[in-house]
Amino acid sequence: VRHKYCASLYFAVYTMTGIGFGDISATGHIEVIVATAIMLCGAVFWAYMIGQFVTLVSHMDIYGNAFRQRMDELNFMMADKKFPTNLKRR
Repeated sequence: VRHKYCASLYFAVYTMTGIGFGDISATGHIEVIVATAIMLCGAVFWAYMIGQFVTLVSHMDIYGNAFRQRMDELNFMMADKKFPTNLKRR
């Protein structure tokens, strides 16, 4: 029964990570456990790398980000102090 659960988890991880086409696969119980662990580590590493890349790209426009942050703060302050609409537009 335990081998069936390991094989099911292996198949799920194998399918979801998109590794291979089934031409080379783990056959023994230990191989299945090790392969599943390695695939999960690879998936976590891949997600981390994508996250780092997105963070890098989002921080490329430092001056634009600072400008947008200042504008957000000004808009919040004008709404809090109830500035007239025509003055807000300036």
